[in-house]
Amino acid sequence: SNYLDALVRDLVHAYAVGIRLKMDVDIRTRTLSVDTLVPLGLLINEIISNSFKHAFKGRSAGTIIVHLDGGEEEGLSLRIGDDGVGLPDRVGWKDPQSLGMELIHTLAGQLGLVVRLNDAPGTVYELVAEGRKDRKRA
Repeated sequence: SNYLDALVRDLVHAYAVGIRLKMDVDIRTRTLSVDTLVPLGLLINEIISNSFKHAFKGRSAGTIIVHLDGGEEEGLSLRIGDDGVGLPDRVGWKDPQSLGMELIHTLAGQLGLVVRLNDAPGTVYELVAEGRKDRKRA
């Protein structure tokens, strides 16, 4: 959890130039293996990078959301994204045409996670282990 928390905070500090940013970070995981941490770190990096590239254009403030719980045995549950302008075209996100979106789906697959796009304002992904009961979180 320390590594992932530091990763999120370092990404936000690196990208958040000229933006007042709130971080909604809640990481509740036990120790994860390197085989899980590497694709998970890359996945978090890609989604947060996309948020800074697209979500806050023309805005001076926003929120980055990262909620992670679970573990390797019972499966991970990740809610990650932003409260920005949202995807301009939500139709093709499941069949990725961009390298970034393909990377998100590939890394999620490596982790055994199913990717869903939340209907919340902005772009928020819900990534849940296949077969895991999805718990609603505020």
